[in-house]
Amino acid sequence: MEVLDLPQPVAVRKPGRGNPASPIAEAVRCLVLLLGCFPAIQPLIAKGLPNTHDGVGHLFRLLDFDLAFRSGDFYPRLAPHLALDYGYATFTFYAPATLYLGEAFRFFGLGYIASLKSLFAVSLLFSALGMYLLGREIYGWRGGLVAALAYVYLPYHLLDVYTRADVGEALGLAWCPFVLWSLWRVVAVPRGSTIGVAGLLLAALVATHNLTALLVAPLLAVVLVVAPGVAPWRRLQASAAVVVLASLLSAFYWVPVLAQLRTIDTSALTSGFFDSQLADALAAGGRSSTFCWQHPGRLPARRDRRELLRPGGAAGRAIRVNRGG
Repeated sequence: MEVLDLPQPVAVRKPGRGNPASPIAEAVRCLVLLLGCFPAIQPLIAKGLPNTHDGVGHLFRLLDFDLAFRSGDFYPRLAPHLALDYGYATFTFYAPATLYLGEAFRFFGLGYIASLKSLFAVSLLFSALGMYLLGREIYGWRGGLVAALAYVYLPYHLLDVYTRADVGEALGLAWCPFVLWSLWRVVAVPRGSTIGVAGLLLAALVATHNLTALLVAPLLAVVLVVAPGVAPWRRLQASAAVVVLASLLSAFYWVPVLAQLRTIDTSALTSGFFDSQLADALAAGGRSSTFCWQHPGRLPARRDRRELLRPGGAAGRAIRVNRGG
């Protein structure tokens, strides 16, 4: 009886698994990636705080958060020295993960300005790492390197860091590729470990910048549909598990926000900053006893401005720190 010499089956790589590589090769690629990112973070090495839209405002928040944290209030709801020392509910409504990361830099001895600039540097470096993982998963390590460097030098990304100085959004952009990468793997292998990682990363995105999470949600849904992997009903189950886990892990932030949202005036979130109130304040020089940094549509009178910047106030302390580099 003749035996047919059939070809042996070729091992098929499971979808959602990056090509295996030695630790040395991955270390070399990460080094190349780090060197490629250096020009993007090099301006942050200079002394002082860059002249940006929101940099000083985030410096005030970090200073107030640090004072509250060191006094034993480990999850402060109010920024005690904003709004002329009356306090302001910034820490209740602004996603807190950024401030905790900044506080970690303070714990290791960095100053306020150095801690804030370190947050921006981390946002760029983590953006590169996350996009490298996502690109490697889809296109291999070469595609991962190209995608990572392209993402870091994306004009809007650099605008967020060096012009707008929106540290929360910059860190949110750093989490996005990690979340996409984790969901890609969930679709490929929907098991407890991949679902847990994806839920943790999605919760971190929500707790870092909730608006970025909302804006990227449609893209996450597209990934869950088009990524190669398991049958649709299993994708739906895994996706629901990820969303539920992320919601539970980030509930400490979004539940109080929703519960107290009705108690605040949110019109400034949807109306223009340069409205009639600004024109009236400029024309009449009127006073605003409720002035706070979060409402640029209302200007303080000269006496209020002197009070705001008095040497003993939080703003005065931050300005002295700023001038000291």
